[in-house]
Amino acid sequence: MDTNKYGYNPASGPITFAYQKIPQGEDEHGKWNQRLMIRFADVLMAPSTHVYDKLDSQYLLHKGVYGPGFIRARLASNPAQDLSTRVQDDWSFSTSVTENSLDGQGTTFTLISPCWANYDDPGYVINNYARHVCNPVSANNYGRILVEEFDGYTWRRIQGTGPLPGREAYNVTIVDTIPYELEWIGWNDSTALKNDAGEKIKATYTPAANPAGAGYTGIVRWTIPVMLVGESDKLVYRCKARDLGCPDAADTYYENAAWIWSDTDSPDSSRVDLMTTCAELPPVIEPQTSLFKTADKEKAETGDVVSYKVKFVNTVGTRVDANCTTTTGWQALGGGSLPAVAPNGLRLSTNGSGAYFFGPEKSYGKDGAVYATIGGSPSSTQALFLVMRYVSGVPGQPNFRGVCMQLLVNQDGKNNFGYRLYNDGAMVASGGLTWADAMQFPGNSDAPTFTLTILTMNGRMYQKIGRV
Repeated sequence: MDTNKYGYNPASGPITFAYQKIPQGEDEHGKWNQRLMIRFADVLMAPSTHVYDKLDSQYLLHKGVYGPGFIRARLASNPAQDLSTRVQDDWSFSTSVTENSLDGQGTTFTLISPCWANYDDPGYVINNYARHVCNPVSANNYGRILVEEFDGYTWRRIQGTGPLPGREAYNVTIVDTIPYELEWIGWNDSTALKNDAGEKIKATYTPAANPAGAGYTGIVRWTIPVMLVGESDKLVYRCKARDLGCPDAADTYYENAAWIWSDTDSPDSSRVDLMTTCAELPPVIEPQTSLFKTADKEKAETGDVVSYKVKFVNTVGTRVDANCTTTTGWQALGGGSLPAVAPNGLRLSTNGSGAYFFGPEKSYGKDGAVYATIGGSPSSTQALFLVMRYVSGVPGQPNFRGVCMQLLVNQDGKNNFGYRLYNDGAMVASGGLTWADAMQFPGNSDAPTFTLTILTMNGRMYQKIGRV
């Protein structure tokens, strides 16, 4: 290893390399799902914040080692192939820090920045190799490498950044003590995360032998040997308020607190403040998704004027029942025109001049379904489009933006049907495009009536055709 020549690598605590999978993620710099970690040798040294604060005192600093460490690592694939194209989208990759030479004595390399060692100025830029020289040379720096240290309590960053800073936690334990004022009902989900065997880890509930005497109802406990950075999950269980002597009992205020800790991190806690009352409570209003009311003041005194703002939005869609016996409620689209009205519906006659292109005035939205019935001795029709979603352009043409279906009705007058389904200007599905493979409807009528449904859901389109 290069550190044997250029740096410090004691046999009692040598530099080690580790590989670890982490929860997948992505941002503007690239993607990640794993990381390589280098753990430096155990050198007797104070935390970086202390070093930075005591640079002017030789008696408060350890002397450290006799030279800086130089580490080279090589990545290879099996079977062998060029890795350069496979790491282009990695989070820490950048062509700005590539080097042709890896000479530990002849190359200064790129500085890791920013620096977090000075707690009075966290995150300042490192742009020189020796800040105390008279004329420090400005040098390039790079931020997508993370340097951390253990200060005796927790791991914290010293230089650079990372998408998921920190180290894995060992023997993570969650404990939730259910207060006496609540009665245990049961689990909704008692498992969280997975162990090395791929099995979800189960939590336990231990009831108190004497809740009244113990002052609590029971204890929820969950433990995992190793929890990776970025991992998260939840436990779900139900409790109910205990009858504390209603209707005469006074209101009772209490808290429900839970704790989490590990071998490598200080304990942390979270709590909710609760009250049990015998009085009748107003109904609970579920969080709204369509109506929002806000005020311009959080606190007000007598005589203050409070302005309210009400915002409403349609989040569940609108049902449009189009009346085909009138042109009222319809609108022309894309330079087209409205058809004439016949006793049984809109008359899609091909005898007029100009193309029909129309839709209901309230036809807005992202996902939904269109239901249509076509009948009345339809002739051989090739230019009939049912538009599900319209943005711009002409249906069936490359400039069309939206969702539409071209209907090929009764191509040879023998109860058949074909269609083309378009998403924007591209055809995404079709059927019955030739006289030979057109879809046949049962029966002998030369003028069948059929229903057509186009459904879009989460960006995907579905179609269904059937005879009435």
